[in-house]
Amino acid sequence: MKKLLKYWYIIVLALVLSLSAALGLIFMRQDAWMPVEEEEKDPVNLEEGDSESFREWRFRANELESLKLKLDARAADLDAREKSFASLQGQIESERAELIRIRKSLEELRDSIEKNYITIEAQELSNIQRLALIYSGVKPDAAIKVFEALDDEEIVKILSLMSTESSARVLGEMGASDNPKLLQRASRITSDLRKVKQ
Repeated sequence: MKKLLKYWYIIVLALVLSLSAALGLIFMRQDAWMPVEEEEKDPVNLEEGDSESFREWRFRANELESLKLKLDARAADLDAREKSFASLQGQIESERAELIRIRKSLEELRDSIEKNYITIEAQELSNIQRLALIYSGVKPDAAIKVFEALDDEEIVKILSLMSTESSARVLGEMGASDNPKLLQRASRITSDLRKVKQ
């Protein structure tokens, strides 16, 4: 016994090692003697005993159903927008037709106004200014005789570029005439003088 007490620390060490080995073995094999904790059940997996593949299929089917509902809602929204766009397109087309009609009437109105004006174009301006200068130096009765061969528009253009005194003398001479045709022409020319634009 004295011999055994002499090696007591070896015995304790052997006991600790064997106890550690036993505990390690028990810990490694705990799934065999302890029940496995069940994971929280997915709300998709309603029934027990379903296989893993069936549970996955059910999960995917629910996902697909959710996606289908979203797509149906999106399709309904797109249909509503399409109807709204069709309505707006009809309204735009009718307003466009109205604008075209208004534009056409404005162009006709502009053309009728343009017809009422006597326009001196840029290329003829220098020629008419020279004629106006020449007729300003001619006696009114001589100018009237030359004017008889010209049309009213040409006379109006020339008179509009003459000095006020010169054109007043010519129109005064025309108004002093006993010829009723000359008087009518003078009144037309006077009326047309206000329609001249350059």
